[in-house]
Amino acid sequence: MTTTMTNIRVVQSKDVDLILNTGIDGLADIEQWLSKRKLAFFLTENIYIAYLAFVDIKEEPIGVIMGGLEEEGRVWVEMLSVSSDYRRRGVGTALMDQLINTAEIVSARGLMVDIDHDNYGALKFYKRFGFKRVGHMNQYYYDSSKALIYFYEL
Repeated sequence: MTTTMTNIRVVQSKDVDLILNTGIDGLADIEQWLSKRKLAFFLTENIYIAYLAFVDIKEEPIGVIMGGLEEEGRVWVEMLSVSSDYRRRGVGTALMDQLINTAEIVSARGLMVDIDHDNYGALKFYKRFGFKRVGHMNQYYYDSSKALIYFYEL
């Protein structure tokens, strides 16, 4: 694995179009569950903690992570996506480290994530971070597939 030098910066409400129109794999269907208006609201109201990763800050992003702050004291990992050209090069790890650090700063009690039951790469990634399976939801996604729910205690 070759590590990529990654610049990470916080997402701002002005970045909505950048996120929705980016060429990052895995975000092609984002507008099926997150509208431009809703994303802008979540970012403006600080409901989402979000970061973009770049090789060069002047270029297109190569990764994005967003976590939603919940009343229960958790941060729900809403999205983590890295361009296929930069996977397994430390970008996802750098983004997750940033989200975990911010979750600690806001005194969250942990992070939760739902993972498609057959997304083996994501399952391996979250387990490597220490996320533990705490449940599942049948017919959770728009294609009726099952979600596995994982929790990371801070």
